[in-house]
Amino acid sequence: MIYLPVEISLPFLWENEVFKKSDWNSINLFVGPNGSGKTIIAGELFKILQKEGYKPDFLLAERLITETDSSPDGKKHRDVFRLLKADSLLKEKVETVISAMFKKSIYLDEKNGHLIPMVKDIIRNSEYNLRKGECHGLKEIITLLTTIYDSSSKSIILDEPELHLHPQFQFFLINEIRKLAGNPLKEPGKKLFFIITHSPYFIDLRSPEDFRGIVLCHTGGIPTYCESPDLDDFRVMKRFLPRFNTHHKQFFFSDNPVFVEGYTDQQVFTILIDSLSLSFDYPGSCIIDVGGKDELGVFYTICRMLGTGARIITDLDSLFKGKLRDVLCADSRPRLWLNKEGKELYPEILLGRKKITLDSLIQQLEGLLIQIGRAVSKINSRNHEVQDFVQRIGFFYSSRGKVEDLDTFKTVLSQGLELLGDKLVNLLPEKSRKLVPLCIRLKSLILRAGEEARVYILPRGCIEHYYTQTRVEYMPISGKDKLFHQERDYLISQSPKTLREEYPELIGIIQKALD
Repeated sequence: MIYLPVEISLPFLWENEVFKKSDWNSINLFVGPNGSGKTIIAGELFKILQKEGYKPDFLLAERLITETDSSPDGKKHRDVFRLLKADSLLKEKVETVISAMFKKSIYLDEKNGHLIPMVKDIIRNSEYNLRKGECHGLKEIITLLTTIYDSSSKSIILDEPELHLHPQFQFFLINEIRKLAGNPLKEPGKKLFFIITHSPYFIDLRSPEDFRGIVLCHTGGIPTYCESPDLDDFRVMKRFLPRFNTHHKQFFFSDNPVFVEGYTDQQVFTILIDSLSLSFDYPGSCIIDVGGKDELGVFYTICRMLGTGARIITDLDSLFKGKLRDVLCADSRPRLWLNKEGKELYPEILLGRKKITLDSLIQQLEGLLIQIGRAVSKINSRNHEVQDFVQRIGFFYSSRGKVEDLDTFKTVLSQGLELLGDKLVNLLPEKSRKLVPLCIRLKSLILRAGEEARVYILPRGCIEHYYTQTRVEYMPISGKDKLFHQERDYLISQSPKTLREEYPELIGIIQKALD
């Protein structure tokens, strides 16, 4: 880590709050949505770097701001082509890269006191003026390479270096930056980097320590960042990084990221957001699928460490097992709500309890479900729906060992109690029958408490239970892909009015998550 005390106060953005950070990586990333003040923060950081002897360069929209050259607008700019002319070694290094990657070389022609950068196309054996004959991409690449290879600076701020660059060159550039990054005050020739970016390709996280170099900017408060992770969090990040893909990294650039388990959830919620124009009500929102409920727990942990709130929509079985349940129960927000507002809303469950935790309530719910499940497995009914459900419950008892350990068993039982209602409950023995209202009420309480931590559990089960084109009753569900495509075709063909009428529960859930 590099010790550099930074304090930045921007009252028009953060009122009386002050951004403070003293420990920096050799490569630091400022990320966040548009309008979160990243470039303004970078301007203040530039002044601090000057004061602390880090001799900074600031590359802002193809203009290089330095400590040495003044311009009429009061800022200091430097022409990279004059840098190349003055430093033959620097020019040779830049030319080598350009030649290898694009089969083009650069030379500088001086006419009437003006320096004209010329490009020679090696393949076509042609020459032309770079400023007139080249697109922004090559100009940006030359400017970036000249800036990072220039030995006269000790630190560099790059503002959106991804502009005009293909992803492959973004990968190349961050790898070149890694080679040059270090503590310039202790390692001559190394540089301290600060990169403002909206590109996931620059978020190249290879170890848990790299998270400490991320500064997450927000439209509604001071930037946040990851302090030293504890051992458990460190292990979570280490296991997670190899699976951290470009799609996942969207959450670094959104004020309203919502994480879901799979691509079907992501597609359904995204279609609803787009079709109902909810993106105007909740700008900067995005739905990110992560590949399972345990992965949701990992993203929950990552967001907590970075100081930003994760919003999660998940299946009902997440309540009974997995990483997400663990981190949700460890969160203080549900506990605080349960011990205050919860007691007022659910006095029949919570009144008189001294210490209320989400974990203890879930355990109580599991106990009730197991008791009711034993009674359900013994029901004999001529009602087709009831008998089908009883057979499902009986299957768990006959072939799955200890039902107490099966999250699917508890989920299916919970679904059946609400789906069948009195048709099932009236067939239970009196002792079990009395437990059903408490069980349903307790489930409602638990789901409401989870919302305090921005975790929204689908009460019916999973996304398929909200489909309108097919009837899906219990988990697990077979043929999910076929069901999804049928539902998706219907979703994209309907008017906003129809969608509001047919998917009110899903719309309510996504609105709560984005609010």
